[in-house]
Amino acid sequence: MKYRLKGKLPLVTFGIIVVLVLTQVAWWIYYQLGQNKTVFQMHQSVLSLRVREAVQHINKTFETDMLTHAVYGGVRAFPSFPDPNDIPAGFFMGVGDTVLLNAAPKGLVVAAVRWDALEQAMAGEYPELTIERLPQTTEVRYRHGPARHVRLPILIRPKTDYLATIIQETERKSVMFISEGVFLSLMVLIGVYIILVTLRRELAVETRQKNFVLSITHELKSPLASVKLYLQTMLSKNVPEPKRKDFLEHSVVDVERLERLVENMLETARLDSGEYILRPSPVRLSDVVSQSVNRLQRSLQEDKVEVDLRVEENVWVLGDPHALISIVDNIIDNAAKYSLPPKRVEVVLATANGEAVLEVSDSGPGIAEADRPFVFDRFYRAGDEMTRLAKGTGLGLFLVKQLADAHGAKIGFRNLNGTGACFEIRFSVVTNVNQTEREQ
Repeated sequence: MKYRLKGKLPLVTFGIIVVLVLTQVAWWIYYQLGQNKTVFQMHQSVLSLRVREAVQHINKTFETDMLTHAVYGGVRAFPSFPDPNDIPAGFFMGVGDTVLLNAAPKGLVVAAVRWDALEQAMAGEYPELTIERLPQTTEVRYRHGPARHVRLPILIRPKTDYLATIIQETERKSVMFISEGVFLSLMVLIGVYIILVTLRRELAVETRQKNFVLSITHELKSPLASVKLYLQTMLSKNVPEPKRKDFLEHSVVDVERLERLVENMLETARLDSGEYILRPSPVRLSDVVSQSVNRLQRSLQEDKVEVDLRVEENVWVLGDPHALISIVDNIIDNAAKYSLPPKRVEVVLATANGEAVLEVSDSGPGIAEADRPFVFDRFYRAGDEMTRLAKGTGLGLFLVKQLADAHGAKIGFRNLNGTGACFEIRFSVVTNVNQTEREQ
């Protein structure tokens, strides 16, 4: 069943707001990821600066703190000892952990790198950096002066675990931002879905209420007009006795229809207000079903409905007598309304497996698949109220379902193989009924 809004502006506005919110969420995710990437790059830049600072620190303290000076002109065996003349004055030159200084004119100074002092200085000043020795064959150079620099056989780089921590933190924040954005988007979409479902239900209820107003107007107006016409005819003319009796019988049928309509409306109001109180007692359901068919006989005959009644004797259930009458009346009346010519209603009451099974079948078109979930809803009637031929207000099956549930009965329906639908209600059978109750 489709529903259409009277005005599209609220729906369009709501859709635009949702799109803007989702766009804002997407932009927020993109912005946060960019910021996170920028922070990671800043960490990398800071680490690069720290490496350069560590190199400058080593250069500054290299000669005083990290060299063990030997005596001038000291001799040490080298694989290929360089000629002092090949070392410019004031320059260092070394192989492995040995450093040579041409301290001209004083001569050649031989010194050794203090790796322990170098590593200790790194650990204290730069805990996030690590120093690694390169192969001994790497050449060492150190230059004095304003632009002095060192090229020791070492590698200074950020620690692996420190880098891993930064990368993990960056990835964690990226996942967090994406997760928060996706979660927020899902919440928005779920909220939209709930709002749309609620709106659709409200529209459905509103439509059914409008249909109810139309149908109740028709249901009230038609029998009242019929009774009025019969009475006016009998007052204005000398109607023969057989015809007069026929008019009165038709009037009684219309009044009974009005009575059932008013009773259904009152029972619905009592159910809604919680004032409907069941007074259960052992009830002979066989009598309730038979009396219901007899009570509806006049209206069934007027609508040319043939009833096939098969009732098992002495079927007792525990229930409220008035509620059971309402259940049986409404379910038979519903079958009669939706039967197609030749109209036929089959009412069967039998016991099976400790249950009283009441089956009411009609000769109508059956229940469409789209209508099946809403059959027992209040005010629900398939099709368009203005074009529907069957009488009714959409309250009958609603009351049947509510009262059956209150009795703990199971209710269901199915389409028959040919045409029509069959409604089935299963009550628990009462077996310990005393003789006095049976006689009543």
